[in-house]
Amino acid sequence: METVRSERQVIEPLLPWLWQNVLRLAFYLLIASIVSAVLFVVPEPAFEVSDVVSLTLTLFAGGGPYCLPGAAIWLVILSRLSPDVPIRRRKVIAILTAPLLVGLVWIVLLWSLIPVLEVGSA
Repeated sequence: METVRSERQVIEPLLPWLWQNVLRLAFYLLIASIVSAVLFVVPEPAFEVSDVVSLTLTLFAGGGPYCLPGAAIWLVILSRLSPDVPIRRRKVIAILTAPLLVGLVWIVLLWSLIPVLEVGSA
């Protein structure tokens, strides 16, 4: 299989790199889904654990595909960083840009499309 990147003459095979990062991102999405569900459901006076679980699964299943376009843009930007940029700086750039590119842009886009979607379904 082709290689993903070459950094200081270390070449990573594609499939182990891909699966490692897919699993890592799925774990982060699961954590974000749980936190979002808890913040949304717990303030209600009569919440149940099944409500949290149900909302978590909905957010997890819908959140991944919803954030794919932003994640693709984010990965392209990170891949364009010079190989001379230290790993620590790469991580800081990745952490600072991820929420804006992966989630926020698409939330604002979807929020602005809600009236259009409601008119189309009526």
